[in-house]
Amino acid sequence: MTRAGLVERIAARLTAARQTLATVECSLAGALGDALTDVPGASAWYLGGVAPYSTKAKELFLGLGPDAFAGHGAVSPAAAIALAEAIRSRLGADWALAETGLLGPRGAHRSAKEPGTAYLALIGPDGRVRERAVSTRLDDRRANKDAFLDAAVELLYATISTDFEALVV
Repeated sequence: MTRAGLVERIAARLTAARQTLATVECSLAGALGDALTDVPGASAWYLGGVAPYSTKAKELFLGLGPDAFAGHGAVSPAAAIALAEAIRSRLGADWALAETGLLGPRGAHRSAKEPGTAYLALIGPDGRVRERAVSTRLDDRRANKDAFLDAAVELLYATISTDFEALVV
């Protein structure tokens, strides 16, 4: 199924359940929000998101200061969870999805992690965290961004589809 088709199904299920979603996109820089809002009526379920590309933006928009990712780094499973928790709390969303990753190219960043590495965290209404790691092993910004975006949409769709019965209680 296409990305657009998955987003339409996500939209239908969230609308039926009268639940909301918020996002944090550290390396996607708004691409996920763009994909989600291609569906007419998205304002019924998509509260919005932030694209905190810098450390300063993470602090100002999400309240996650310089020590928030100490020991793990800003591109880590722990960082993705902290980001998702922060946006869920700030916007009061039922669901929150956070993405943090390295697009590349090699040498353009200070991380020991490879370009093409991303971590996603999705928190649902039950507070349960679903995680996904992405490793493309590519040194191509566009290809990595597309892969991270696809992984985010697929994680949302898979989780919301699995939890759909619980959503419409």
